[in-house]
Amino acid sequence: MDGTPDERGILHFLLTGKKEHYLIEVGEGILFDEDESSLLARFQQEGIDRYALITDHNVKREWGDAFSKFLIRQGLEVSVLSIEPGEHSKTLQTAEKLANQLAEHHCSRDSMIIGLGGGVVGDLAGFVASSYMRGIPYIHAPTSLLAQVDSSIGGKTGVNLEAGKNLFGSFHQPHAVLTDISTLTTLPEKEIRNGLAELVKYGMMLDQELFEYLERTAKTRHAEVFTEWVSRGITAKGTIVKQDESEQGIRAVLNYGHTIGHAIEADSGFQIPHGSAIAIGMVYEGMIAVKQGILNECLWKRQNELIAKIGLPLVYLNEPRHMLARMRRDKKNKGGDIHIVLPKSIGAAHQVNKEYTSPVSEELILECLQTPINK
Repeated sequence: MDGTPDERGILHFLLTGKKEHYLIEVGEGILFDEDESSLLARFQQEGIDRYALITDHNVKREWGDAFSKFLIRQGLEVSVLSIEPGEHSKTLQTAEKLANQLAEHHCSRDSMIIGLGGGVVGDLAGFVASSYMRGIPYIHAPTSLLAQVDSSIGGKTGVNLEAGKNLFGSFHQPHAVLTDISTLTTLPEKEIRNGLAELVKYGMMLDQELFEYLERTAKTRHAEVFTEWVSRGITAKGTIVKQDESEQGIRAVLNYGHTIGHAIEADSGFQIPHGSAIAIGMVYEGMIAVKQGILNECLWKRQNELIAKIGLPLVYLNEPRHMLARMRRDKKNKGGDIHIVLPKSIGAAHQVNKEYTSPVSEELILECLQTPINK
């Protein structure tokens, strides 16, 4: 699923699944594209001229105000709905508040939601779009590296519950994804590192060449490398999603690092950001693969060296049994056992009898969580 450039240099990725297909556009400045062939212009020609722009206060200040004014100049009706930034906003209460605001602004099934922001905004906007009036169309406009390479692709939407992260949601594919590389220029360095964590995951599970490219470019910060990271991330995830839209099989490989990572996020009260938690999760889940004889220890150490080179943490120091309790509620679990996605080498996931998750004993999980990691 490689990107095809048009005459203006904008990359087009067509994500085609069994039920849905949509276009992902990648380029600098495409949020403000006035060309008649732009995605927003095409939607306008199809009769969609009322939009609800869902964003957060930080992104609104950096990009949302200018983007809403641009849409209005194109003759569109725009309502701007802004939430508090951060994982604590990804709740049913926030979703209900947004839905009520949509009703107040007279949004209907002929309206379209645009989620402008990072993963929290995207998950919330998609969830509200999937539920409001039993489903209205929406566009992802991801502004963080993590959202551009991961959460904007594949149609997962949802909110967090007290019991755990992303436990209440749905699959609702976007009508399009507008990935403007320019938004990364205002992104804090810690958010760049968070996005790189997901790219390391793709490299470990799917793409050895991507892993090696990250080893060469982990410290680089300019548009050409950003575009390459995003393009390779979209290709890696898109190739999997189109095979398994609703996470019934191979899509599970995209959860490497996430069983322990989600437990760390929740255990920290979401003070540890997603990318950092997933990086730590990959360190410990990779250790589990080593101890089970699935992954060579040298490759595990190479993964950890890349994570450290990026500037992401390798350890989480808290009571392991607290995390274990949270892991027991993970969505991948089966038959009462904790199931974890494991790598067998760089670029390849472990698979047994067409299953992409492996049951792991609680004793081994605790042993790994209690093992010191050499930084």
